[in-house]
Amino acid sequence: NSGNVTIDYFLTDSNGCTNNQQDSLIVYQTQQAVLDSFSICENSQTLQLTYGSPSGGLYSGNGIINDTFNPLTVSSGVSVYNYQFTDSNGCVSTDTSFITINALPNTSLILPNEICLSAGNLTLYGGTPMGGIYSGLGVVGNQLDPSVNGIGFNELTYSYTDSNNCS
Repeated sequence: NSGNVTIDYFLTDSNGCTNNQQDSLIVYQTQQAVLDSFSICENSQTLQLTYGSPSGGLYSGNGIINDTFNPLTVSSGVSVYNYQFTDSNGCVSTDTSFITINALPNTSLILPNEICLSAGNLTLYGGTPMGGIYSGLGVVGNQLDPSVNGIGFNELTYSYTDSNNCS
């Protein structure tokens, strides 16, 4: 319980003499620190941490410097992190939670090495996993018009976003 507390101390010595001392102290209610878990993609930008409450505490753990988290410095998987809050009375409360660092999806793109300028539209289907987006000069949806590119080397990109929203 918090509030004023009175403490009585009684002492009886070997002669049977008794004495007592009374003092009081104040017990403060500690504000409980609470830290939420979150997930992030391994290629995400540095993130200012705001997952602890009450605000104004300090974060610590792998990849955390000055209350910012850099996922590029931590391997994918689950990482433990901490939050410590000190209130105006000097009472300290801590909580521990988890950061899930999601790996990027493995993508690949297989295209023909050469196509003729006059070949007409080419249906692109070599991107995996299925469901991604093709882009580049001459690409509309999953169709490539080689006449737009012209003769020479041309670059196409295949992008995929997984269920963790990692690309």
